[in-house]
Amino acid sequence: MSWSNILFLIASSFALLLQAGCRPADPGPTEEYQAAEPAATGVKRAEDLVRLPGTNWIVASSMRGADGEPGALYALDASGASRPVKLYPSEPGADELDRARFRDRPGPPDAKSFCPHGLNVRPLNETDIELYVVNHGGRESIEFFRVRVNGPMPRAHWIGCVLLPDHAFGNGVAPLPDGGLVVTNMYDPSDRSFMSKFAAGRPTGGVLRWEPAAGWSQAVSHLLSGANGVEVTPDGDSIFVSEWAARRLWSFSLTDKSAARSIDLEFLPDNLRWTERGTLLLAGQDARPEEVFGCEGRHAPCPLGFTVAEVVPERLSSRVLVRGGDGSFGGATGALLVGSDLWVGSFRGDIVGRFIPAARKEGR
Repeated sequence: MSWSNILFLIASSFALLLQAGCRPADPGPTEEYQAAEPAATGVKRAEDLVRLPGTNWIVASSMRGADGEPGALYALDASGASRPVKLYPSEPGADELDRARFRDRPGPPDAKSFCPHGLNVRPLNETDIELYVVNHGGRESIEFFRVRVNGPMPRAHWIGCVLLPDHAFGNGVAPLPDGGLVVTNMYDPSDRSFMSKFAAGRPTGGVLRWEPAAGWSQAVSHLLSGANGVEVTPDGDSIFVSEWAARRLWSFSLTDKSAARSIDLEFLPDNLRWTERGTLLLAGQDARPEEVFGCEGRHAPCPLGFTVAEVVPERLSSRVLVRGGDGSFGGATGALLVGSDLWVGSFRGDIVGRFIPAARKEGR
């Protein structure tokens, strides 16, 4: 099924439910998942995962290491037929600056300091997909890539970037239907007290909105403690945001900045991702913010426990899909449904985890 058809089905389902005066059913009773062979190995710190619509390819953001090892973007074959393919940095000459959109912007990110973080996508046509990447390497920015999927392997071409406002640290990103985007501002890097604010669940940032003509503005009026994952509804009217340090998930209206709903969670909610059935996947850590943030840089033991939950957006209700965390895999940050398999990324290690329904025997 094409991505445009998926979005149409999601939007149509919401519209029909609203017209009928009812809400979507819960996804059903909790389905136990069990650990299986990794989805991929050799991809370090795969913090976020997103599928290239209409293909078998998953993009992973391999963050820069605490030792300064540069980050990268990788393409993972959902069929398991190919090893991970480095998408970016790519060979010289692969950049294709879109001068009409980004003529006054700086050049490509420095390959030696590239640090990809949150990811999202927007289909352009049958062969091209726009990839949005939060980057911390050398600049705080949203990097734009055109990914071509008309060959045996996807190919990524950097086309431009948008610099974040001063004192902003981006985390999650999501495109808007009108060509703009929203990005979570996790904290102010110049604020030396941000860690104590995380620990106390006090505000450190919020959600920013960027429009090609108008530039940056505040997307919502609420301030958040460690704003993290973000997704936009297909109609562009609402967003869902993880408030990581406060263990809370929010739903905000973009047309009425005062309209908001939230639910409390038992874990630190990280990245969000839509499923084809119109629900959201949410992964995060079973720990305290001060234990997780910067643990590798401090050479401290990083917490391994994690939770992956599925959220019904209309009800803002959640159910746990899997809890885990051990020496083989832990510290989950994002999840993606690939068929019935659950792929899970992490801020540590070099494995993309894979979990399968307990009733199914191992095998792809």
